Amino acid sequence: MCMLEQRGFKFYFLTMQDYQTHSVLGKVIEKHQLHMIKLDGHNSMYDYSATNKLLDDDNFHPSLQAHEKISKIVYEKLKEIL
Repeated sequence: MCMLEQRGFKFYFLTMQDYQTHSVLGKVIEKHQLHMIKLDGHNSMYDYSATNKLLDDDNFHPSLQAHEKISKIVYEKLKEIL
């Protein structure tokens, strides 16, 4: 159990990249999988943005349009959960 859970906090998260196979972060994500917000089945903001052709000019960061869509998905998921 993590400190947030021990103190009774509800928490949810999403990541910029898919870190599930990362040697350290992957273990943390696996442990808290129920708290991870997926974006229409995508494990990261990058995957969601790349799949939907919504990356910024640097071809890595989500564009403004992607951030708008991501914020709406997160908002709807939080409404369901909380």
